[in-house]
Amino acid sequence: MSTSQKCLVYDVVVVGGGLAGICAAIAAARLDCKTALIHDRPVLGGNSSSEIRVIPTGANYSGLRKDLGETGIIEELLLESWYRDPLRSFCMWDTILWEWIKKEPKLTLFLNSSAQDVIMESKKRIKSIKVIQSSTEKKFTLTSDIFIDCSGDGLIAYKSGAKYRMGREGKKEFRESFAPDKPDKFLLGSSLLFVAKDFGHPVPFTPPFWAKDFPRDEDIPFRIHKDIRDGYWWIAYGGMRDTIKDNEEIRDELLKILFGIWDHIKNHGQHGAENYALDWIGKVPGKRESRRFMGDYILTQKDVQKSSSFKDAVAYGGWAIDLHFPEGIYCKEGPSNRPTIRLTGPYSIPLRCLYSQNIQNLMFAGRNISVSHVALGSTRVMLTCAVEGQAVGTAAYLCRKYHAFPRDIYQKHIGELQQQLLKDDCYIPHLRNNDESDLARFAKVETSSSLELKGITSADSSRPLNTPQAEIIPVSQEQIEKISLLLESSLAENAKIKLHFRKAQSLWDFNSGEEIVSVSTEVPARQRSWVTFALNQKITPGLYSISLPKKEGISWCFSYKELPGLQPGYLHSYWKWWIPQRGDYCFRISPSSFPYKGENVVNGAGRPESWPNIWISDPRQGFPQYLELDFGKEVTFNSVYLTFNSNLSGYLTLGDVKKHYYQQPFHFEPGPITESLKDYSLLFREGNTWIKILERKGNYQRRRIDCFKPVTSCKLRVQTFATNGSLSAQIYQIRVYLEQVKTKTHRR
Repeated sequence: MSTSQKCLVYDVVVVGGGLAGICAAIAAARLDCKTALIHDRPVLGGNSSSEIRVIPTGANYSGLRKDLGETGIIEELLLESWYRDPLRSFCMWDTILWEWIKKEPKLTLFLNSSAQDVIMESKKRIKSIKVIQSSTEKKFTLTSDIFIDCSGDGLIAYKSGAKYRMGREGKKEFRESFAPDKPDKFLLGSSLLFVAKDFGHPVPFTPPFWAKDFPRDEDIPFRIHKDIRDGYWWIAYGGMRDTIKDNEEIRDELLKILFGIWDHIKNHGQHGAENYALDWIGKVPGKRESRRFMGDYILTQKDVQKSSSFKDAVAYGGWAIDLHFPEGIYCKEGPSNRPTIRLTGPYSIPLRCLYSQNIQNLMFAGRNISVSHVALGSTRVMLTCAVEGQAVGTAAYLCRKYHAFPRDIYQKHIGELQQQLLKDDCYIPHLRNNDESDLARFAKVETSSSLELKGITSADSSRPLNTPQAEIIPVSQEQIEKISLLLESSLAENAKIKLHFRKAQSLWDFNSGEEIVSVSTEVPARQRSWVTFALNQKITPGLYSISLPKKEGISWCFSYKELPGLQPGYLHSYWKWWIPQRGDYCFRISPSSFPYKGENVVNGAGRPESWPNIWISDPRQGFPQYLELDFGKEVTFNSVYLTFNSNLSGYLTLGDVKKHYYQQPFHFEPGPITESLKDYSLLFREGNTWIKILERKGNYQRRRIDCFKPVTSCKLRVQTFATNGSLSAQIYQIRVYLEQVKTKTHRR
């Protein structure tokens, strides 16, 4: 190898090109930091790359929960992939990730490059890292003020002396019910995936002599293997070993297991696999856990389960606490703890979990952040890692701005960090835009129309009341007279049922709010009918929960059509807490509610939470529709930030879209999201005339930042002409600025 060595200086150096590292690097570069991204593989994406092919998941629980999809940079990437690649190819995903990195002028990418060592300025501060690029035989020394380790195993963080943990904490340390009684060194295991293809004719399979033997279904208990196309997450092993030092042996064992499972599918029992053959086999294990580096705070089971909020919240999660047995395939109890702990609402991730406790200029994002083993069961999924990445990349920008360390940002500038993340379309639970430079915050809003909420009336199925069920709805009026529910009875006689009506603080608050009233009425026997509950209550506008108790023989009709800002749920029979779900229960409300008015776009929220927070035009009036800001005086502006509806409940998966049965019946085809705004124009008022600033056609992204020569006016109008399928214009947020505009490749 060449002995020549280049010394390069950057503002920010990111190690690891998975989704966390990609989002960290792009975030820093967009905020004008000279940034380097170091990745030791030929393709980007980490576990989601074509080398490993793990499907990215996050807070909306693979499309099973409403309005919780991750936004910001990661959603740009997912929407781009969904639009451009109808086959959802992992190879195309690699390419889009590479493209998004390459188009940032302040970002330098080092592929096939291994960060192998650190040069310390002191015991508490990294000066440089040493990198070898295997494909070119080049050596680099990269010097920076801030280092971000998103590599998973965290070699650079480890070599810097950053404090870390590896293994499971015992129950007593954090009082975690899902921790083992005693601490140990066990981890979540790693997995290998495969892809099988139907060749249209019988294809025999002879296993290699070294393959494991699983002749009976009883040899792989609790492991569902009906769908044979895209491999199984439960082909897992290694949790009883060191997933770093023993990685190669773990990979070899996983390969033996994989071929043994395929032998079982092909040659033992009836699996419908006669015409299938292996088309791709993973050779790089998808790793779930190794080192977890300690910050000023350790996130625990309680924080995740109780939807904790933190004053330094910068990201969020919502995936279940999904813990796998360390024995993996060899565990006879099943592949994971059952039942998995589903969460009621999202939880916050504080900045203190994303920087090192003892190395001043080190941050991290991904599966190596400061969490307990149990909390890692939720935070480890890739879309959660991605929003952590954008948070630390943005924090790095503030470190450069103030010549500060990450802990200083927590202590002195956390509000600025949070507001920058919100401006860049990230979601932080319970935080809203309070940017004083945003001219839209102080404007009055007028619209051509808005959607009236009378109820959800079309039934696609019914859900038996074998456990209590509820629907959270937005009520804009100061009184509610009656609610009607579409119920179905199989009973021979009329039956009494009681409706509970209570205040809700958020879309996930099914039972903590004050009960306003409970009303009983009769459900007619042996029929489907609208059953009316007379409430006659004066109330304050907000979210309210309507719930029904367990009642054998009665079902509540359910619709697969959804509206933002409504949330159905059921009381989990085992955990005894409420679980949100997709769709909506059928109801009618009197008087009608108007929760989708234009004023929502300037209320500081970018998605449903304690209100729908979206303008939706009346679909009966067609297009064009407009939304107008009246600033009350002449103001000068040159940038408009628009946030559209990208269906935050949807699951933008990779791989075979038809495989993912858990999306049904909410599955949508690849291409533009139907609710997203496609064609629009911006206009300003001059005297009595509206003058066009610009016109955009063919949009499919959630976020558009339009920059133009400064305009002075008292009014701005967004004229909408078409969506990508919806009959209504839908806008979550508008921001208006007079700002110094730089060439930003993401402003498309």
